[in-house]
Amino acid sequence: MPGTPTTQKPPATSAGANGGENFDGEGSEVEGPVSSFQSYAAEGDILAKQGEFRKAIEAYTKALNMRPTEKNCLVARSKCYLQLGDSDLALQDAEAALKEDTEFFKGMYQKAEALYAKGDFEMALVFYHRGNKLRPELDEFRLGIQKAREAIDNSIGNPRDYKFKAPANFSLDATKQQLPPPGSRTVGQMKKPARTSERSTGVVVNTMNNTKKIIPRGESASSSTPERDVKQLLGELYADKEYLEQLLNDRDFINNPNDRIFGLVSDGLKYLETRTEFWRQQKPIYARRKEAAAIRSKMASARNRQLAREQEKAKDRESPTPSPTSLQAPHSPRPAGQGTTPKASPTKVAVANPQALRAQVLSLMGTAELELNHYPAAEKCYLEALAIPAIPIDTKSMTLGYLGRSYAKLKKFGQAAQYWEQKLALNTPQSDVEKAWLYHDVARCYIEQGNDAKAKLNAQSAAECAMQSKDPRWILNTQVLLGQLFAKSDPAKARAGYETALRYANELQEENAATVISQALEGLAAA
Repeated sequence: MPGTPTTQKPPATSAGANGGENFDGEGSEVEGPVSSFQSYAAEGDILAKQGEFRKAIEAYTKALNMRPTEKNCLVARSKCYLQLGDSDLALQDAEAALKEDTEFFKGMYQKAEALYAKGDFEMALVFYHRGNKLRPELDEFRLGIQKAREAIDNSIGNPRDYKFKAPANFSLDATKQQLPPPGSRTVGQMKKPARTSERSTGVVVNTMNNTKKIIPRGESASSSTPERDVKQLLGELYADKEYLEQLLNDRDFINNPNDRIFGLVSDGLKYLETRTEFWRQQKPIYARRKEAAAIRSKMASARNRQLAREQEKAKDRESPTPSPTSLQAPHSPRPAGQGTTPKASPTKVAVANPQALRAQVLSLMGTAELELNHYPAAEKCYLEALAIPAIPIDTKSMTLGYLGRSYAKLKKFGQAAQYWEQKLALNTPQSDVEKAWLYHDVARCYIEQGNDAKAKLNAQSAAECAMQSKDPRWILNTQVLLGQLFAKSDPAKARAGYETALRYANELQEENAATVISQALEGLAAA
């Protein structure tokens, strides 16, 4: 209303200390010098977004000196501590924020994150669950629950794989668990201390196959970790760790010390050590090795299944289709008193041409070896398949193509060209695209051998087949090959090939190829 004084609230100036970056919550009403507090908090938010976490902590600390109980600012400073690897101080700020409001979901999430960073995955899981109960619509808590459970499983393994062995005299009956009075126990009845190796190493359990296994306990950050494990845990950061250690032990640096550089190097090494310990607890070495072995086994199983499917297809192609009457059991009268018909025994179908089937299987085995980059083994399988006189014509064509590829991988370009030419000479239906890449690869083999005459002939044949197929990518490849071969002997023909290739490269939006072709055209013009 006119004449009525209105109170204007200061605008929200931050996303970390005054509203949160990942959450949409309401700020807290506080009292005090608003302008100074807001300026320090806003400065901290800006510095945190820029990655200047130490300076951001200083700004947040100045703001908290004015309002020590401002929970959003405490959470923002906790995030900065966590980014610097100081999980203890991050946990303190998160707990201080929760002390003001026990149901403050940002503080709940930040405490869970700090506990997770400390390696206390069980308690982190507890607070992730509490936060998810408060704000189930937020993805952060669900992801936190997932990663905490995964870290716990990696640390102690799947509980279903272990069966804890109860003591010999253990019973669920309360009457049987009554202990004698302390004075009546003799020295021989005293419980012997656990063996040092089991007490210090971990918990001994019986696995499902009745073998003992030790679940390792969490080790302290000061425990020594082999360099091989450190390298595996840090990954690409291991090179940075080596560089910082060399810099710290450098003779020139020792003779001419610099406090600022020394502090930065020490902080970097401390951070990497903290990360190493965290990653060792989050996913121990044995869990990483087990995961890698499982991936390798899964890949091998997939390749074996693919090979089995190919073999089944080959058998189906070669096996004659039995007539419906041949699979029926011979008619026999039903004996008196029986209510069921005797089951027909399975009929064995003979393979019409076992040698042809063997050639197909050998060719498939060679293809599997080729995919595994086992080129000598692939060559052996292909040659054995080609040596079988009864090899089907389509199997022979496929085998010749793959054998040429194997020789090309082995840098035996003469033999590669020989088998590809045999494939081209076969009286089998081949598409224009297939002929284009065959002639193209044969030409490349002759280029490697220095035989330009045969290379040009095959390149021209490849270009003709590519034009007939109307495949833009193979037209591009073959025209570039023509330009390379005729650059010295026939510049006009080379220019025509490059110009055609450039047009198709632009159509395919192949920017790198277009750049290289343009440079080749400029070279022809300069020559």
